[in-house]
Amino acid sequence: MTTNTKENNLIQELEAKISILEQENAQLAERAEETMLLGLIAEEINASEDPDHIINTGLEKTSILKDIPLCAMGELRQDILTIHTYYFSLSNASPQKNSIILSEEARAFSGPWHLSGERFHELGMEHLFDPSLFSPSSLYFIPSSSKLRPAEVFVFAISDQQRSLDTISTLLERIVEIIAARLDN
Repeated sequence: MTTNTKENNLIQELEAKISILEQENAQLAERAEETMLLGLIAEEINASEDPDHIINTGLEKTSILKDIPLCAMGELRQDILTIHTYYFSLSNASPQKNSIILSEEARAFSGPWHLSGERFHELGMEHLFDPSLFSPSSLYFIPSSSKLRPAEVFVFAISDQQRSLDTISTLLERIVEIIAARLDN
C-alpha cells in the first residue's frame, strides 16, 4: 500500500468521524434549545395564577419559539372539538369557525395523534382560517386533562410541506404536560 493510499484512507476515516461529531453536536444543540424552551415556558406560566393566561402564554411561546403558526387548545365533547384558545402567528385574523366535527377514527384516539397530507381534510381543520392565510400540512393533537379542564385537546398545525410535527412530538407533549400541571396547581 502506498503512502498516498494510506493518507487517503486516514483522511476518509477522519472525515467520517468529523461527520459523526457534527451530527452529535447538532443533536446536543437541539436538546439544549428544547430544554431552554421548556424552562422558558415553565418560568412564564409559573408567574401567573390566571388559567387563561397560562394557556395563552404557553401557546404563544410555543408558536413563536418553534415556528408553529397555529397553536390551539379546545374541548372535546362527544364528536365535537371546540377551539377555545388559540395563537395564530401569521395574522390577527379570527377563525372562520371554532368547532370541528371529528370523524369516528379521530374520536377514537386516546393519545397524541398526528395527521399530515390529505388525511387532515376529513376534520375540516383547513377551514378554521381563510385558506389563503393558512392551509395546514401537518397537525398534531395532544389530549390533556386538568382539574379545571378535564377534556382538553391541544392542536398544533404547520403549513410547511418540508416539515412534520412528528419530529418535535416529544417536545410538544412535554409543553402540554407543563401547562396541564400548572393548571392543576
